[in-house]
This record gives sequence, C-alpha cells and structure tokens, in this order.
Amino acid sequence: MSIISLDSVRYSYKSKYQTVNAVNGISYEFEKGLVYAIVGSSGSGKSTLLSLMAALDFPAEGDVNVDGTSTRSMDCDEYRRDKVAVIYQNFNLLAKLTVLENVELPLELRKTHKTDAAATAKKMLRNVGLDEEYERRFPAMLSGGEQQRVAIARALASGADIILADEPTGNLDEENTEKVADILVSLAHDQKKCVIIVTHDMNVAAKADEVLKMQDGRLV
Repeated sequence: MSIISLDSVRYSYKSKYQTVNAVNGISYEFEKGLVYAIVGSSGSGKSTLLSLMAALDFPAEGDVNVDGTSTRSMDCDEYRRDKVAVIYQNFNLLAKLTVLENVELPLELRKTHKTDAAATAKKMLRNVGLDEEYERRFPAMLSGGEQQRVAIARALASGADIILADEPTGNLDEENTEKVADILVSLAHDQKKCVIIVTHDMNVAAKADEVLKMQDGRLV
C-alpha cells in the first residue's frame, strides 16, 4: 500500500511573458521500504515535485495524498514535523548549533524531553557513522560528506517515514557520494522508510529500486 500518492498533480509558474508547466498531470504511488530516484534535466520539474510532496506548496490541480489524506486538508506544519523529512544539497545545518544540537532540533520541536532527545540524537549519529567526537563540533568544522551525514541523522531523528532528498550528493566527492547513497538505501531497505531522491548522478540513481525520469513536467 502506498504511503504517498500523486493524483493528476499539476503546478505552473506564471510570469509576464510565459507559463511554465513545471508539473504536468502526474499520477504515481510511492511505497515504504523502497528507494525512488527521480532524474531529468534541469528545469524538468523534479524539485518542484519534491516541494509539493513536502507540502511546501499545493498543486494547482490534483492532490498529493499521504496515507490517503490530501495535503490540502492536513496540518502541514505537523506533517513536516512528524511524517516527512527533507534533505537538501546544501545541508541546511544551523551554523551556531553543534552537531548534536542540530540533530536534537526536530525532537525539541516535538517537545521531547532533553535527555531523551540527546539519547536519540546520539543513536542517529551512530547510524550514519559519526561517533562521539563529532557531537560537540560545529558544522564549519566538518567536511561536506560529514555535514550531509549530520543532515541525514537529523532527518532520522524526526521519526519521519518519508525521506525526500533533493540532490543530496550534489556537493560531495565520489567517496562521500557512495557513503551517503548507501545510507539512504539502508533507510528504505532496513528501516522501511519511503526514500525519494532527486538526482543528476546516475550512479546514485542506479542504487534505487525504481528510477523515474521527468521530462517537460511529466514522468516518462
């Protein structure tokens, strides 16, 4: 059974001179336990589609449904806090917080007790291969690959069943790309998350269970 489904989803950007159909009537179902890679040229609508699934915006037509409920009719703040986590190419870590504090953040937003939040955050850091020596470092003290692993640990700490990754390896070298891709695959296969990755890297896409190509706002 799908955890997130798209039902004839359309979204357009309008300017004074033109209308761009970024997402043009897409229907698809995504299941837990699988990795999906969405590939395609720049401007094909990949990141827009991811934003709609994260409920950062709503379709002009059609619906994004999560467990059968349209994002239009749910508390989207609660949805983004509890059910979906987004991992970005530029990591989006808070520079003034330590590694541990960055990972604790989604738990604190859910009013988790400080002791429990710290214990969970430490566990998530271990899950992505970062040991105790990293906990008190600040993001600027980490390599790109390490920062991305912290971002993944933060996503894990949220407890979300849906992981949306927008070019998560775009700023990484080949070795760290491999590590991050393997972690994302493990989240789906071992922890039964639904992992959806927008990527230009065909080596990353090759690790997915399903590869979807976007072209002119459509899945082809």
